[in-house]
Amino acid sequence: MLLEIERAPDPKKEQLLEVIEKYKMKALESSKEAEELADICMDEGIIPKKYYNDALHIAIATEYKMDAIIGWNLIHIVKFKTKFHVKKINKKFKEEDIIICTPEEMI
Repeated sequence: MLLEIERAPDPKKEQLLEVIEKYKMKALESSKEAEELADICMDEGIIPKKYYNDALHIAIATEYKMDAIIGWNLIHIVKFKTKFHVKKINKKFKEEDIIICTPEEMI
């Protein structure tokens, strides 16, 4: 996520960095388990292989048992197909369900 923010245009980048600072957000570390789950997401065709970081984003949030992924990535993450298949894979591997939505949906 931090790499994506760094690539964002100003002033969006500054706004996002201010939110991170204000709420003292921390980046979550990857793990072997998260990487394996990301590989499964790609092998199942949920996320295209060339977008590994999107699959890893979902997997890390799942492994850390986050309640939700809130984002604007409507191409690979916040879309019906991804939501449906992530739910199915998490159930198959006895992982907690995770909500995937836009900020507007969360509000």
